[in-house]
Amino acid sequence: MDVVIATTAAEMSAVVARLGGLGLHRTQVIAPGDARRVVVAEDVDDFEAARITRVLRGEGVVVVTRPSNGAALDAWRRHTEPITFGDRISVCPAWSEHDRSALPGLIELGLGGFGNGEHHRPDC
Repeated sequence: MDVVIATTAAEMSAVVARLGGLGLHRTQVIAPGDARRVVVAEDVDDFEAARITRVLRGEGVVVVTRPSNGAALDAWRRHTEPITFGDRISVCPAWSEHDRSALPGLIELGLGGFGNGEHHRPDC
């Protein structure tokens, strides 16, 4: 399991240091946009990933877990791709690793957001 934190370029060093303080030293930083940074703590034991996620969420950090590899990771990445509506608005999770530098009208969803519109909608 990986622990994934959505942060900013300005806060990235503090996030990496906080992860180190929690015992997670194998981190990767991804820059999917001008200001957005995604910090990934790799190959964390499932129990420890859940514990660290609870601790960080309690501190107000936008943190999720994801699979470390394989088909499950590929599916997770597909699910976090930005969705663009027309040529004016794009929506994606804050922890998405996908490039968003050229997306129009970007809205990033945090934890507990209203969703990305991919759920089934019955005909009315």
